[in-house]
Amino acid sequence: MTGLSRLVIEGLVVELAPRWQARHRDRLAARARRRGIGAGAKHRFAFRDRLLATLVHLRHGLTHDVPFPS
Repeated sequence: MTGLSRLVIEGLVVELAPRWQARHRDRLAARARRRGIGAGAKHRFAFRDRLLATLVHLRHGLTHDVPFPS
C-alpha cells in the first residue's frame, strides 16, 4: 500500500520514532498543565501505525475512512 518495502519502513520507524517521542514530550512539557505528563487518554495508535497511515495518505491521498488491516 505504501510502495515501500518492509525493511525501509522498519528503518523509518527506527530513525523517526525517537525524534517523534522527544518532540511529543517537549510539546507536553511546554504548556501549563493541570495534571502530570502521562495522565489522561492514551494514543489510540502506536507510532508505527501513525507512520503507515501517513505514508499511505501521501502515496494515495486516501481519507481516514479507508480501513487498515490489523
